[in-house]
Amino acid sequence: MLQDTTPDVHVRGAHSPISSQKDETVTNVISQELYVNTENSVPVTPSVTDVVTAGCDGNVPAKAAECLAVTGVTANPPSKHTPGVALLDAIAEGAQRHVIMTRSEAQMTALWAMHAHVIAVQGEKRAINHSPRLDISSPLANCGKTTLCEYIAILTGTTILSNVSISFFFRWIEEHGPAVMILDELDTFLAEDNKKAIGILNSGYSRKGAHVGLTEKTAEGFKPTQFSTWATVVFGHIGELPATAALKSRCLPVRLQRKAKGEKVESLDLPGVRESYEALRLRAIQWAQEIVDQLCDADPKIPDCLFNRNRDSWRPLIAIAEAAGGHWPETARAIAEKISGEEEDPNEGMMLLKDIQQIFAERAKDSLISTPDLVSAESLITELCKDDARPWRYYKDQDGGITTKQLAGLLKVFDIHSTRKRINGNQCRRYERKMFDGAFARYLIEEEAKGTSSPDHPSHPSHFKQANDLRAAQASHPAVTCPVTDSVTAAGLGGAA
Repeated sequence: MLQDTTPDVHVRGAHSPISSQKDETVTNVISQELYVNTENSVPVTPSVTDVVTAGCDGNVPAKAAECLAVTGVTANPPSKHTPGVALLDAIAEGAQRHVIMTRSEAQMTALWAMHAHVIAVQGEKRAINHSPRLDISSPLANCGKTTLCEYIAILTGTTILSNVSISFFFRWIEEHGPAVMILDELDTFLAEDNKKAIGILNSGYSRKGAHVGLTEKTAEGFKPTQFSTWATVVFGHIGELPATAALKSRCLPVRLQRKAKGEKVESLDLPGVRESYEALRLRAIQWAQEIVDQLCDADPKIPDCLFNRNRDSWRPLIAIAEAAGGHWPETARAIAEKISGEEEDPNEGMMLLKDIQQIFAERAKDSLISTPDLVSAESLITELCKDDARPWRYYKDQDGGITTKQLAGLLKVFDIHSTRKRINGNQCRRYERKMFDGAFARYLIEEEAKGTSSPDHPSHPSHFKQANDLRAAQASHPAVTCPVTDSVTAAGLGGAA
């Protein structure tokens, strides 16, 4: 059980996570200004100008000019944009105005902000069941990390927290509901008790398992109490995420850079800037209420290169993009491929099964091998270590490649065990092709159906490492192309801000 401690909390920002009476009033103004044509009562489509300026202090025309002059948001013909398209475009444009980030990261941030609003308004509805953490990092200080956190805080009506205790974390969520929690200086939170902190952050990713239990002292004695950890969370930190791979797998990464000579960013503290983003927040709340029922029945098309938690993380964002329409469905899928796409399932067990299937397929074609369906553990490891693009040659950063014991451990989970036979006085471990039939049928059936990894259609993705290298090269040199990210470049989403 977790022990309660006195929280040490530092709060930055002036927005409350709880909607105010003023919010409701201005939301009604937005509804009247943007959605009702007084002549024929037919819904009309707002432009980016409308989205940003509606509801600004009740003086829409005057405040509109001030907000637009400061933020640089341009008007678009209403006929070309649905409300969702204009709103998401404006949020993404605002992010790039204040920090150095790629366009795809800014657009992902816009989708993430909308997913946070949907979670806040869905109540008991099941529109969104997984909430990816937005992981904002920079290689050094003064790269705009806190600025982007402040921008998100304005858009979501919350505050920036640092130096929070574990008990404060889940008590805050219990009090405010699934509001946005922005944890700047994440390393200080994890330092208190790394395993407990990571466990709590991991549990809040999935709505179903988002609970933590501890013993509370009451007048009748100690009582077991359950707290919710279901919340949308933003991480802010310098360097790599100071946590385990399990936490990273629940994150969508935003990597900020310090501005170079000649690059310019604008301050959030210029007159009218925060007011314009406050108007975006109010519009986002209204649009979230409009699409929440639609998202409950959504079955978005997820790119095939997303696996496991990446599929869960991108599902709500792509569903929101499809609800917006316009360029956003294609844009969201292209960004997902660029940021989270993999050439294949990165799970080690899946990779090993595919490689062994390929090895047996190649042995069956070699007329010099008398027993193609029978291979010793040592020979199997030799074949596995031939490809530098796979992890087996330098498995666990050790010389000599994966060991027979490690190979046996990875195959054990699939109920595959080697047999022993004495040859020339020595014990030899060996594997038979039929031992793998069940695992191949259960876990590689999709690949076989596609004709990409079966004995009849052998295909070994030897370009796995090259594709990763190209992704890294493209991040610093947008002209470099990569098969996974060409669609992003074609859509104009690559490159630095």
